[in-house]
Amino acid sequence: MPTETYHKNIFYYCSIVLLLILFFLNCVTCIREKSNTFDESAHLLAGYAFLKEGIDYLEPSHPPTGRSFSAFPLLFFDVKSDLKSIIPIINNDSKDFYQYSLQFLFENSVDGKKLLFWSRIPNIILGVILGLYIFIWAKEVFGKKAAFLSLFLYSLCPNILANAELITTDFPLTAFFFMASFHLYRLSKEPNLLQILASGITIGLLLTVKYTGLFILPSLVCLLGLLTVKESGSIVIKRKVGCKYLLLLFSILVIAYATIWAIYSFQYRPNINTAEWIKISYGQNKPLTNWPILPESYLYGLTKLFHRSQEGHIAFLMGEYSTKGWWYYFIIAFMLKTPIPAIILFLTIFVYFKKYPKEYPTIVLSMLPVAIFFIITSMQNINIGIRHILPVYPFIYLLTGGLCSIKFKRQRLIKYAFTGLMLWYGYNAYSIYPHHLAFFNELAGGPKNGYKYLVDSNLDWGQDLPGLKKYMEKNNIKKVNLSYFGLSNPGYYDIDYNYLHSHVILPIPDQAASAKSIRENRIFAISATMLQGVYSENRNFYGYFRNLTPVEKIGYSIFIYSIEP
Repeated sequence: MPTETYHKNIFYYCSIVLLLILFFLNCVTCIREKSNTFDESAHLLAGYAFLKEGIDYLEPSHPPTGRSFSAFPLLFFDVKSDLKSIIPIINNDSKDFYQYSLQFLFENSVDGKKLLFWSRIPNIILGVILGLYIFIWAKEVFGKKAAFLSLFLYSLCPNILANAELITTDFPLTAFFFMASFHLYRLSKEPNLLQILASGITIGLLLTVKYTGLFILPSLVCLLGLLTVKESGSIVIKRKVGCKYLLLLFSILVIAYATIWAIYSFQYRPNINTAEWIKISYGQNKPLTNWPILPESYLYGLTKLFHRSQEGHIAFLMGEYSTKGWWYYFIIAFMLKTPIPAIILFLTIFVYFKKYPKEYPTIVLSMLPVAIFFIITSMQNINIGIRHILPVYPFIYLLTGGLCSIKFKRQRLIKYAFTGLMLWYGYNAYSIYPHHLAFFNELAGGPKNGYKYLVDSNLDWGQDLPGLKKYMEKNNIKKVNLSYFGLSNPGYYDIDYNYLHSHVILPIPDQAASAKSIRENRIFAISATMLQGVYSENRNFYGYFRNLTPVEKIGYSIFIYSIEP
């Protein structure tokens, strides 16, 4: 190998490693700055209970793999929890489980902030692994320049960074969906036992991370079509070819099915108390089937998903409120929360599609999940966050890398345009640090105006209590009137406050006792979601404050107002 080429390769692979290191450090340095978000303590306790005692029925609206992945570091600490007593504590109200999970995290023998930090690390590591998958796939299909572009877009994506930093199931779903699709791609190129095993296992893991992992099934059907057309040389499917690949597809499903049961230790129901707990949690709701084709808690979780998607959830979009959502919610969320350079590059694919590399397995196995997530999430009635379409981003960035393989007429002009877009994209990532969850692009007027369009987990998930504490210390503020959206106790972060109508401060203080103190305090701290009245019976409860200019925005999610007593 010539010396010049050798040096170029060294520089290239060093830049790839640096991008992955940057991704890791970006996340790790941010998680120290953020408090627990709404669902994190519940996911953590459920995952720990599954790892420690094999309890798979604590709030089984999610399967256990993603939660267990985050809870794994807890096994190395002297964590105290009487898991057997959780059922009586839950009693007849599932909200008690969330309160207990918060106490488990912060009122334990180990410092809660320490547990929170280490439990967030596994998803960050998973993010690095996902980055490697994106790089390998893009390099195999489109070449080295494409692989760099795809990894660059991924490693600096605010939405990816925001969710990789949290203990939720959204990012593990994103990672395993892409990994499973990659192995299906490899299988379409060279069907062999190794790729059959890899595909089956990753799909099985995907299905035990989150139930929307079922969206991978259309990709399996497309794989069958790709393999059959490839071998037969025409659209006409020959009987022998079809049977051969149907057997291959069946083998993948069997391995995935076995993986699901293996995760649950091949137990339909861990113990007799499960039935009692599920009755308390779900009431008269029955599972999809009474046949033990899958673990009981898995079946009940699927049931809950179907019921919840039909029942809906209160949501906010550009000043409007709905319990049934809007068909265009995720389109708008994507257009406002995705960096504009990434949108431009992705749309460029369709403009130059005739020149785009004809790598059909990659195009099909990437575009299909993007379409499925947008279509299905737009049809259901839960519109609370862009995180529900998070899996589309790795596929979009993979396909965007393919632009590097197109031979444009004005190559120099295109090069300058690419450089400009990448600099713009990098500035977006730099300017929002460390508040990745609150990112909004220039179409929304930036993160400072994001609350006008979207709230909840798009912007304000209870993550900025440490920022509020720092603001109070810097400005010598002893106490604030606080309206908080999240699941935490501000006392855990040494915040002295008067309680204002919130969702949810635990435990809820005596409001009457705070009334006099509220009138005498001129500093109000109001979360963006509460400001918009999303979870208030009176949407205009904080309407007075919406007409005022805040003196500060903590992480863009908590607004500070100074009002005369």
